[in-house]
Order: sequence, then structure tokens, then C-alpha cells
Amino acid sequence: MIRKLDERLEAVERRAGVRASIILEGSLNEIPDSWNENLFWITIEALNNALKHAQARNMKIKIHCSMRQVELEIEDDGIGFDPARVRAGGLGLNTMRERAEALGGKLEIFSEPGQGTRIFFQPKEWIPQ
Repeated sequence: MIRKLDERLEAVERRAGVRASIILEGSLNEIPDSWNENLFWITIEALNNALKHAQARNMKIKIHCSMRQVELEIEDDGIGFDPARVRAGGLGLNTMRERAEALGGKLEIFSEPGQGTRIFFQPKEWIPQ
């Protein structure tokens, strides 16, 4: 997943002049494949939103993984928005929430106009196979 995300950042965000980084704490080796896929697509949708709507110049993806837990955080320094005022289906947030729920977690969105956006996901723990 990290390699695919870095390829995306190089091909899209960095080419558009956005400084983008990935911080991985721990290892993704124990995460089930379906989790990797859903986390990847949550991240891609967040990146798409930041690039398309937020006019962000800096983006950071942070993944913290321990033996039975993973946290995903995506931040940008864009124009921000009021999450309470997003129209239904807007900004791909519904898709991101559906993927988060499929993993037994909840997607939290922190933003306000002029303050950038932070998306945080933490599911319930899984039992390694």
C-alpha cells in the first residue's frame, strides 16, 4: 500500500506542486489484505478531495500500525470547509465513510473554513491471522 500511495503522490500531488509525505509508524505486514485495500481507497479519496476542492499546498498521510490496531490520518493545509454543511454525497465523503464502516470503524473529519482538513480513521482492533 505504501508503495502505491507514494507512486500516486509522485504522479499527481507532487507534479501539481503539492508537498506530500507519508509517515509510517510500525509495519503493515500484519494487516489483512481487505484492510489495506480499504485504507488505500480512503486515502486516495481524501487526496482527491484535497487536490480538487481544498487548494492545499501541503498534505501528510500518517499511518500508525501496531500488532492489532491501525490508525490513518490525512491532513492538508487547504481552505477547509464546514463538515456540517456538506451536501449529501458531497466530496466523496460517503464512500470514505462506507469503507470505514466496512472495517468496523468510524471516519472523523475535522475542518473549518480557512483551517485545512484532518481526516482520522481508527477501527476496532482485529485479531491477527
